[in-house]
Amino acid sequence: MAVGNADAHAKNFSVLHDRDSPAIRLAPLYDVLSTIALDLTDSTGQPIRTDTHLGQRVGRQADIRQVTTASIIDEAAAWGIRRRAASTIVAETLDQILTAIPATPGDERVLTAVRKQAERDQR
Repeated sequence: MAVGNADAHAKNFSVLHDRDSPAIRLAPLYDVLSTIALDLTDSTGQPIRTDTHLGQRVGRQADIRQVTTASIIDEAAAWGIRRRAASTIVAETLDQILTAIPATPGDERVLTAVRKQAERDQR
């Protein structure tokens, strides 16, 4: 959500389970991009509005523009994660993203879109 990826389908996420440990962890992510930062055009070169419909709902929200920190925490709680823990993780993740952006090489327009999305999610 923080990078503006509305195309995040469940099949893009996996967990790893080490046979020597009861803990599971999120596998490295792939197919992650900021879909809200895409500059799409039709066959005539006319701009096309970016699709903000989510591949899967987050906290009952189907549009990435409607997802907030509260939505993410609601989703985590629905999965059985304590609200306080989810709130801490979301806040730390957003802080890490916003801290990393100035030192991240890349298209400035995309980095600006990611920064705006992460700042919006902090609300």
